[in-house]
Amino acid sequence: MLAHPDGPTCHNGTPTCFADSREPQASRIAFLSTLQATIAQRIADSPEGSYTARLFASGAEA
Repeated sequence: MLAHPDGPTCHNGTPTCFADSREPQASRIAFLSTLQATIAQRIADSPEGSYTARLFASGAEA
């Protein structure tokens, strides 16, 4: 089931919040590689107090 809005859904009055973006999509998601590296480093180092390391150590829930 899909929703069909009667008007704009973005606070800018556009159909989406990304409609007027002139930045290429690859640039908008480039932060993901940095995030991935940060998560991997936290898991590898397991620094004291790291929420990410604690989540990883607790394992996945089935």
